[in-house]
Amino acid sequence: MGSTRIEFHSSIPAISEEWLRLEKSLANPSIQNDYVLLNAWYACYLAGRKPAFLSLWDGKTCLGLYPFTLERKYGAKVFNTLYHESFSISKPIVAAGYGEFYFRELIRLLQEQHGKWDVLKFSSIYCFEPEAGLLASAFESNNTKFFTIHDRTYVVEIGDSFEEYCQTYLSKKTRENLDRLERKIAKQDSKFVYYMNYEALPHMGRFYEMENTGWKKESGTALLNMKDNLVYSESLIHACCLSGKFFMAFLEIDGVKIAGQYGYIEDGVYNGLRTAYDRDYAMFGPSVILIARTLRLLIDTFPDVKLLNCYPLSYGYKQKYAHDRCECNTHVLFSNNIKGQLLSMAYKIKMSKKATT
Repeated sequence: MGSTRIEFHSSIPAISEEWLRLEKSLANPSIQNDYVLLNAWYACYLAGRKPAFLSLWDGKTCLGLYPFTLERKYGAKVFNTLYHESFSISKPIVAAGYGEFYFRELIRLLQEQHGKWDVLKFSSIYCFEPEAGLLASAFESNNTKFFTIHDRTYVVEIGDSFEEYCQTYLSKKTRENLDRLERKIAKQDSKFVYYMNYEALPHMGRFYEMENTGWKKESGTALLNMKDNLVYSESLIHACCLSGKFFMAFLEIDGVKIAGQYGYIEDGVYNGLRTAYDRDYAMFGPSVILIARTLRLLIDTFPDVKLLNCYPLSYGYKQKYAHDRCECNTHVLFSNNIKGQLLSMAYKIKMSKKATT
């Protein structure tokens, strides 16, 4: 390799040509590397911040781009990777075969160019994503000092059988409740159906309708009540359909869809984005049955899927069906300049106070 360098960019048009070139060059780019989806994130979630990108170059060749937001706090320039609690997106787009090199050089060069940034956050790096290991290796090889904000995400490691899942993840009480609900719904004309990619789109209206009947409506978290989330979610769905990764499942009684969920399958992980049920059918425990049927389907029909990602935040039910042993951490770097070091000291004091309370 020749002499590498990083460049800072402050707009999407400034990086669009290189982003699209990199995306086209990848055999199986991540959903989170989709250029249209990238634009949708910035359109929906900037909230007063500015777009920012870090590119790594070897001569005239761009090896990768990392999307960030930039905001000023206490006069400091704070860069944060893109993140949403329901739609994780903390991913750079990197030329094939350059992952380890990209992260190592990015961290090295950032430490040399400390005048251009004060704080840099790599938010919610999921432990099962390649970026987690690559970033950890880059920190180690560059002797980088950083702070970690520890968090967890709910996951199910999918084994060889549904029975194995039940014994591993479900308490005796939860297993008994599932058996009771299965017996109850067996007395109905019920059916479990699933759709892949564009064949799912005609059923999105019913999903939104169901989601807007229960606790999500009351809490204001149903997509129909959250314009930005709805716009971004629809962009994400279309990106998933276009790449052949979208999955949607429903539980029906008498031909009526009473519960549904959707997500996407990528790199052996089913990312379960949203779940909904019709409150009028709550007596059947439809979301519980739906989770069980979906896991059975993944085990029997999608053998390459080894992990179900349920995302952080329990909402009072995820801990019953998944575990939270998978880390979803945020790594914080402070620049070696004066502002960065002052903020680093302030952060240490804040964390020490938290530890003693």
